Amino acid sequence: MEAQLPAQVSPQTATEKTYRILDNFLADPSRSYTCSLDDEQLNQLDKDGYIALPSIYGPAEIAAFTNALELLRQEIDAGSKQEYNPGDEFYRDLMVHSPLFETFMEHELFIGVARAMLGPLVRLRGMTCRDNRSETGGNGGFGWHIHQRSVCTPQPRWFSPPQGLDCLLYLDGLSEENGRLAVVPGSHN
Repeated sequence: MEAQLPAQVSPQTATEKTYRILDNFLADPSRSYTCSLDDEQLNQLDKDGYIALPSIYGPAEIAAFTNALELLRQEIDAGSKQEYNPGDEFYRDLMVHSPLFETFMEHELFIGVARAMLGPLVRLRGMTCRDNRSETGGNGGFGWHIHQRSVCTPQPRWFSPPQGLDCLLYLDGLSEENGRLAVVPGSHN
């Protein structure tokens, strides 16, 4: 069954919060961060495992990301990027290709929500783009899949799934025409 996204939620005014790390050897054990979501929004994220936030970036930023991706695509299609093959659908580790992609990963909203949900010490792991051009299959879509690839069966005795937070940015928007998104509320648990 396909889950419907909730009505989009707008980020609220940012508030500063502080964690105290329980370590007697730190000169300053406090770690402050700013979170743009209110407690109700964080509770929704905690309960459902996802939250839809509209218009985080304006048209100028979306155009800049789109242009940077287009330059990368041109280099890939020309064969000048050894880590990719022309026609590849996924481009991984985008931060290596343009500092613009680092600005996406370091967006205060994403970092603040990650720290609110996961704690003060978060690690930015990577950034991937899915290319939906007709040369790479267009909007073929994906079946159901899991984003915690370390989960296995049987589970080791002391296994604890790593906690993660994925941020999906749809440069072309998210609609029936350009590809639907279905999620299962609570499946993050």
